[in-house]
Amino acid sequence: MGQKTKPYLFIIVAILGIIATGLWAPVTVKASNNVEEAAKLAYDQTREGWGKFTAQLTGKELGGQVGDQMVATLDARGSVNYWQRDIYRFSGMHDLVLTSAESADPAIVQAEVSSEQKQLLLTRGASKKADDTVDIKVTYYVDCQYTYQMEVNHYWIDSNNSAGSTKSYTETISVKLSKLLDPGVITTQDAAYTLGERWDSAAQQRSFKSAAEADGRGIPFDDKRMVPVIPKSINDAIHNERIDTIFADKVTWTFHSETGIVQSTSNATANFGNTIILHGLDMGSTYDAAGAFALINENNQLKIIATSGERNVDLPLHIGFMGVFYTGIAHLDMSNDVAKDLTNISVKNYQWASGDILKQHFLDLWGNQRVEAVQAGDIIKAENVDGNIGYTQDSIYHGIDQLKNNKELFFEITHQGYEPLAINQLTPKALSVGYGATHAAIDRLLANAIDTAGNQKITVEKFTEYPDTTAAGQTTAKVLVSEKLQSGKKAMYIYEVPVTVEQGSLQFDTIPARVDFGQVPLGSRQKLFWPKDQAVVVANDRDSADGWAVETALKDSKNSDFPNYVKWIDQKDHSEKNLNEVSEIYQSTNKGKTAITASWGAEHAGIVIDYSTVEALRSDEATIEWKLVSTSKGVTP
Repeated sequence: MGQKTKPYLFIIVAILGIIATGLWAPVTVKASNNVEEAAKLAYDQTREGWGKFTAQLTGKELGGQVGDQMVATLDARGSVNYWQRDIYRFSGMHDLVLTSAESADPAIVQAEVSSEQKQLLLTRGASKKADDTVDIKVTYYVDCQYTYQMEVNHYWIDSNNSAGSTKSYTETISVKLSKLLDPGVITTQDAAYTLGERWDSAAQQRSFKSAAEADGRGIPFDDKRMVPVIPKSINDAIHNERIDTIFADKVTWTFHSETGIVQSTSNATANFGNTIILHGLDMGSTYDAAGAFALINENNQLKIIATSGERNVDLPLHIGFMGVFYTGIAHLDMSNDVAKDLTNISVKNYQWASGDILKQHFLDLWGNQRVEAVQAGDIIKAENVDGNIGYTQDSIYHGIDQLKNNKELFFEITHQGYEPLAINQLTPKALSVGYGATHAAIDRLLANAIDTAGNQKITVEKFTEYPDTTAAGQTTAKVLVSEKLQSGKKAMYIYEVPVTVEQGSLQFDTIPARVDFGQVPLGSRQKLFWPKDQAVVVANDRDSADGWAVETALKDSKNSDFPNYVKWIDQKDHSEKNLNEVSEIYQSTNKGKTAITASWGAEHAGIVIDYSTVEALRSDEATIEWKLVSTSKGVTP
């Protein structure tokens, strides 16, 4: 029986020892009936523990590699029981508590006290020292607990054995150092990222520059001894393994070289890059409420990533539009189109949200895991009922407050980023046509129907609906406009143009599309005259007695000096001037149709070309712009 029970008794005692001491050795208990003697006993017990603590630091050398560590644990617990007159019982527990540690040279050795205040940790730094020791100044106090009449109290005790002191102590310990070995080296560099990029080892490598052992052997980035320390601010900016919000912080690389641990720290920043930003109730943020749709090139494939933008909060897009359409975005695939009419494209057929939709849910609607493959030449349409749309190009923000239509914006996808289109930002111009005007007559007004603001990519194509000219008054026409994309394809848009149908009309009835003046031999003084069969005819069927006049301008000359050879000979006084020096070439009050070129073609009238002073062979082309104006006071004398 004894042999069977002995192991169980041992186990019970062992467990009780652990519970009672918290993994420390059992406490030695001493007794006294003299308070001074009790204090002396307590002090001697703590000094014994302190001696064991310092022996851990002085009995060996701190390693010679950068990052080597030495740990010393302080165990100075003891207990003294004190009786006085056999009436009051005084029971005391005492211990040493570390408060701080300071190295004489932190670049050589760093000293740190543990959070439990029972351990001292020394870490070898990268700096060398002339001698082989370094002083560590350690501060501590004696903590005594006593139970008096069933009440637990604390008091302090000093080396003079006087109770009630509140004194702490500082002692200096010399620690021996092993010869410092040269550690390896690691170099990092600042790294820049943009929204939507993958956050993987290849991205993290961007901040790594080089690493080598102390003997010069190069170490590659993917060596397991290379460990990046990514701060929380960057980890919090990642979603679906992609950069979801902008950040600016530092990344530290640690290299565990064969001869020591070395570190290098550099800046890591993520900015917007190329994005379309859908604003909302932004709560003071510039780039927030509905996210930023980032265009990136990933392995030669363009992709749009729905990201949180500046902040990854999850609030409603705009509480002022609960349950009704607020914002949206659409990807228009152009792979099978040479031209696409954008007039009636609505994001409601693609991705849209009411104001009460949460931001992260709205972003989740985009593509597969917020990623959609696109190609150059595709079009993106963004809508916002408040006009709260913006975009960035190379992280530079552009607002659209200056645009005519800031609630709907089209972008072409290019390899350089988003290119905003002007196709729906143009201004229709009011037209006036005569009663009963023909389609041919109205077509001649096409160039005046849309203000293109000088945009060379814009072409006013045609009337898709003509105005009703069977009654005088206000009506409309529809005009098709195109914009040439960088891909060579076209975006189309139809504008409604206001038209006034006047009682009667004044307009050009006939203007030749091209006039060939012929040729003359070099050195000839013969002039080239307007051909008789190329008539310019004005039709005036207005009821008023107002006169009219014809103005011209020579433009787009192939040769810049050509206007010097194009002359106007006045049929009244036969004076000759350069055509561009004449404001009006014809005035009349005639009704019906008038051929203003009827008297042209002789030496004394019309537009002529005079090459008599030319000294070399040449050919010329230019455009004559014709303008018909009403003169309310009749013909100028």
